[in-house]
Formats: sequence, C-alpha cells, structure tokens
Amino acid sequence: MNDLPSIDAVAKMAGVSAATVSRVINGSKPVSPETRRRVEDSIKRLGYRANAFGRSLSTGQSRLLLVLVPDFANPYYAEIVSGAAAVARQSGYTLLPVDLEESWSQGDGSLEAVYSSLTDGVINMVPITNESTMVDTARRKPWVNCSEFLPGSEVPYVSIDHRQAACDAVQYLINRGHRHIALINSDERFLYARQRREGYELALHRAGIELRPELVRIAGCHELSAGQSGCRRPVGDGAATDGCFRCL
Repeated sequence: MNDLPSIDAVAKMAGVSAATVSRVINGSKPVSPETRRRVEDSIKRLGYRANAFGRSLSTGQSRLLLVLVPDFANPYYAEIVSGAAAVARQSGYTLLPVDLEESWSQGDGSLEAVYSSLTDGVINMVPITNESTMVDTARRKPWVNCSEFLPGSEVPYVSIDHRQAACDAVQYLINRGHRHIALINSDERFLYARQRREGYELALHRAGIELRPELVRIAGCHELSAGQSGCRRPVGDGAATDGCFRCL
C-alpha cells in the first residue's frame, strides 16, 4: 500500500516551501495567485489530504462545532441541525452532534465532552435546568443557544417568539369560528413549550374563551404517535374539540 503524499511532496512539485503550502491550505497569510494555483494544482494531482488534527494544533482551530441535541429522532431538531450544517459548510466548518438525552448537568459527566473537545464552539438545543452551570459552561467556549435560552442572560441565542407564534395559531382557529380548542404540547421542561402554552392561554383570554384544563394535554415526548394519541383522547365530559393546536 502506497504512503499518502506529504506536504513536502506537494511543496516540491509546486516549487515552493512547505510553509507556503501550509499558508495556502490554512489561508493564514496571503500568497500570489500564481503560487496558489501551483500549490492547489499539486495538491489535486497528488491527492494530498491535510492532517486535520495536526492542523488544529498548529492553528488553534479545529473547524468543528459541537451541537448538543436532546433527541436525534425528533424531526424538529433534525431540521435545525440540517440548516446549521448548511450554513457552517459555507464557512468551512463541520458540525459534530452529541445526543444528551434531554438533560445535562455538572455531575453526570456530559459536560466533560464540551470542556475537553477540540471543537471551536457550541450550539445548544438542550433544555437549561441549571442556570449557573449553563452560564459557567458558556464562558468556556464560544456558545449560542437555539430555541432554549436564559431570558435576560448575556449568553447569545437564536429563537423565534414561540409565545406569539402560538397565540397567532390559536387566533387563526378562533377566527374560523372554533371555540373548543385543545393544546397538544411537548415536554414543558423546554422553554419553548412553556412559551407556547402561554401563547395558547393568552389567545383564549383575549377572545373571552374559558380556559379548560382538560383540553391541555402534555404528550411527554416528541413522537408523532404521542401527538395522535393526545388528539384522540376524549374530553372529560365526552364533548369533542372543534379545533386543535398541536405543537409537538
């Protein structure tokens, strides 16, 4: 089996130094267009592949982003990861998803993966149950929360207004003449689930519709079957709902 071509072999073919090849690969310093063309052509002809680990040690960057996901099987998170990966690729980064099973804490060892990893940053979608631990963790690496966040915290986040979105969805049903509107919600440990319930209740209150606790169902998981089961469950008095806001 032939050895993989070295950076020295690329440099020799291109007629430059190994340092110049490294500058072209890492983009650390500018080189002339002609030099870049010769180096890139040599890399292609030899089939050279840079050692990612060695490059991360020399540059201090791994070009990897850790993504903390509570449930790989949930299409809600899958869509977010897919979108984040597409944007990351445009800047030369790769995502490394980690499933933390809907919880993380200082004592269970799950944060050690964050502290010790060679990743350049973290995207977090796991519910935040310990604010002090969350803030301490975010100080150790570049960090952004997605959907889950700490209101009033300096930790950056990306999210929509889940409360207003839920309110708009319920208002749509009200505008179509529905009055018995059920909510099929996901695990309310998640901030977005609590906010969606707030929006649901707000829309009913504004319309003068009595809030009926028996019309609020917590599925407890994100499976499609759980939402279907919640929709089929009869109301306590046997009456049917004429509208349903499902936000699993």
